[in-house]
Amino acid sequence: MTDFNAPLKPLRDMPPTLSAYTHASDIPQRVLDALEHHAYSANVVLPQILKSRESQVKGDQLWIVYELNGEVVYILTVTEGPMGSYPAFIVTTKRIEDLAGPSFDPQMEELARGLHDRVNPRRIYSVFAVQPICAKFCDIWSQLTGTAIVRIPYYDSLISYCTRQTLRTDNQRPAPHDFQLRLAEPGDIKMVALMCQGFSEESVRHFSLSKYRIVLTDHSSHSYSIRVEQEKRPIT
Repeated sequence: MTDFNAPLKPLRDMPPTLSAYTHASDIPQRVLDALEHHAYSANVVLPQILKSRESQVKGDQLWIVYELNGEVVYILTVTEGPMGSYPAFIVTTKRIEDLAGPSFDPQMEELARGLHDRVNPRRIYSVFAVQPICAKFCDIWSQLTGTAIVRIPYYDSLISYCTRQTLRTDNQRPAPHDFQLRLAEPGDIKMVALMCQGFSEESVRHFSLSKYRIVLTDHSSHSYSIRVEQEKRPIT
């Protein structure tokens, strides 16, 4: 028998929910709205979802959404693209100073277990997230899977952005030389290879493009992807 006079359970006492989606078209609008509201921190995840909605993407796709009290808190993605298997990305709608406290560790554990239940642990070769999430999630993932953690980050960066209000136009300086903004073409491949090699030399030592070659794949008109393949001689 249902007691319709019973008091409603306060929203703040609702348990967290973990939802998984394997098609971008199935992701609810409220999740997209949350990402749009935090577009600067979702600058990788959101465009990938929108592109996946526009065209069929080959390979396994997974988006895990963690909601608390009816609000989207974390979005974890494990997706495929033209360049192969992407790292795991974790985006949050919380402020970085709020990523701590007694509730944070259980949230990361639930997120990690949700991923562990859905993918082969070997698929997770890298995790991109803000530092508190990345550190705690990787610790828990290592405990769950036995995967060793590379303590020195392979790629460590800061996100910056500007708005119409913060953009300054009173201190413009001319470019040091003439240049043209355009899409890359097959004739640019050697220069792109050298740029990729330079980037790798600033990264951790175990990934140096001096032992690799760059392969350009033409997907369609004005659409290319770049991958690296091992070879016996360095790029020159």
